[in-house]
Amino acid sequence: MGGVLVRRSGSVFLHSQGFALPFLFLMPAASGWALSQKRNHAHLVRLGYALIWGGMLTSITRVTTVICVAQVVLFYLMMRRPEWALGSVVTALAAIALTVVVVPGLVHFIWETLSWQTGSGTSHTRDWVGGALALLEQPWGHGIGTTDAAPLRFLREPLSADNLYLSYGVQLGLAGLLAFMVMLGSILAISWRSVWIAPTESERRFFAVVALTSIGISLNGVTSVVFSSNLLAYVFFLCAGAAMTAAHELRPGSGTKG
Repeated sequence: MGGVLVRRSGSVFLHSQGFALPFLFLMPAASGWALSQKRNHAHLVRLGYALIWGGMLTSITRVTTVICVAQVVLFYLMMRRPEWALGSVVTALAAIALTVVVVPGLVHFIWETLSWQTGSGTSHTRDWVGGALALLEQPWGHGIGTTDAAPLRFLREPLSADNLYLSYGVQLGLAGLLAFMVMLGSILAISWRSVWIAPTESERRFFAVVALTSIGISLNGVTSVVFSSNLLAYVFFLCAGAAMTAAHELRPGSGTKG
C-alpha cells in the first residue's frame, strides 16, 4: 500500500476477504444494535462499535469497506436520523484524509485502485472475461463445481471467479442466474418495503438490516463470490427467511398481527 508492505488482518480459519465479507451483515446489524442501546452502557456500546469498525478496516478490503460505509449511511437515513448519516459521512472523509497524511504514497494507491491498475483489478478483468465467454459458449450451464476454487481441488482451471453472478450463470446457466437474481431482488424489495410499514422500532431495524445486507451482497458480488463465506450465507438466509415470514404477517388480510 503506497509502496509499504502491509499485513491484512484475517483469522485462523479465514483469509482477509473471507474475514471481511461477514461485515456486510455485521455492520448494519451493529448499527441497529448501537442505535437501540444508546441509553444503556453507552460507553461500552461505543467501544464495541468502534472495535467492529476497527476489525473491518484492518482487513483492507476496499470494495467491502466502501459498501459498509454506504450501508451505515443508508441505515441512519432509513431510521430517520439524518444527522447520524451526515456524521458518518464526515467521519469517513476525516478518516480518509488522516490516512492519506499518515501513509506515504497512499494517494497513488487510491488512484491505481480507481483506475483499475492494481493486480486485483487486472485479475478481476481476466476472470470476468473468461466467465462471460464461458456463459455465452454454454448458456445452459457447465455444471456444479466448474467455477471459483472447486476445480482447483481436481487440478482443473476454473471457468470463472471473482464474480457472484457469473459463478451462478456459468454453473447453472442463464435460467439459474435469473432465478438467483429474482430471489435476491425479492428479498431486497420485500424487506425494504416492510421497513416503512413495520409497527415497532425493533421490527423496522430488523427489516433494514436484511435489506441493507441484500444491497451489500448485490454490490460486493460484482468483485467477489460473496457466499463463499459460509458465516455470511448462513446468517443472511436465516434472517432473510424470518424477514419474509414477518413481512407476510404484516400484509393486510394475512390473518395474523405483526
